[in-house]
Amino acid sequence: MKRKNYMKKIVTVLAVATMLMSSLSACGKTEDTTTDKPAAEASVETEQTSEAAGTESVAETEAVAATEENTEGEDNRLEEGMTKVYTLIDAYNDLLSQHKYAEDLLQADLETEDDAELGNLGLATADGNEIQTVFGYYSVLITYYYDYVNNGIKYGDGYSDFSELAAQLPDEKSVMAKYGFVDEGNNSENGIIMAEAVRVLPFLASCEAVHGTDLVETTEYVMGDYTSAYAIPLNCDGNTGLTAVFDADGNLMNICSSDDFDQYISSFPNGASE
Repeated sequence: MKRKNYMKKIVTVLAVATMLMSSLSACGKTEDTTTDKPAAEASVETEQTSEAAGTESVAETEAVAATEENTEGEDNRLEEGMTKVYTLIDAYNDLLSQHKYAEDLLQADLETEDDAELGNLGLATADGNEIQTVFGYYSVLITYYYDYVNNGIKYGDGYSDFSELAAQLPDEKSVMAKYGFVDEGNNSENGIIMAEAVRVLPFLASCEAVHGTDLVETTEYVMGDYTSAYAIPLNCDGNTGLTAVFDADGNLMNICSSDDFDQYISSFPNGASE
C-alpha cells in the first residue's frame, strides 16, 4: 500500500516536470520568433535598401559626369591665346637684350623691309649651303619666334646664336615653303608665319595694355603648312587693327594687321648692333 502511494507520487512529479519542460520550450520558441522578421518583410526591406543604394550611386555618377562635362566644355582659348601674345613680346625683348649683329639686323630689316646688309651675314643651313635669299634669312628669325612662343624654346636653348640656329634648319627652300614664302607671287607679311608679328612687335612692346576682345572661329588664314582655326582681335592701348591668329593646336601663327595699321608700326628702336 505504501509502495503504491509512492509510485503515484513519482508519476505526479514526472508529469509536473514534463509540463514545466513544455512550458519552457514554448517560451524559448516565442523569444526566437520575435527576433526574426518574416521572410516577405525582410525581402521588401532588402529591395528598398538596394534601390536606395543604387539611386545614390547613379546620382553620384551623374554628378561626377556633369563636373567632367563642364571641365571638358570649358573654353580657355582666349586666355591661353593671350598668354602666347605676351610670350611673343617677351621673345622680342629677349632678342634685343642679346645685342648680336645678325639677330639685331634680321629684326630691324624685317621691320623696315630693308634688306641691304643681309647678304653679308653668311648663315648656312644644315645641308651646308649658305642662305641665298632675303626670305631664307627671315626664316631664321621666324623660327626663333615660333619656337620661343609655341615650343618654349628660348634664345640659347640648343644654340648660342642665329648662326647655330640657321644650321639646324634642313635647307633654305623647304623652310621657306613651310612658313609661306613663295618664289612667284605676293609675299604678304599677313600670309607668312610670324612675319607681320615681327613688324608690329615694337608697337606691341610699347603698349601699356594689350587685351583680347573676342575669339572668332576662322579658317581663312593659310600660311604655308599652317591653317588657322581661330583668331583673337587685339586692343592695344585703345588701338585696334591687329589680330592674333592661331591654328587648331593653339599655336600662334602670326599677328596680322589691317591695311591702315602701318601708321602705328615703328622702326627698330635701338638700331642694329655693330
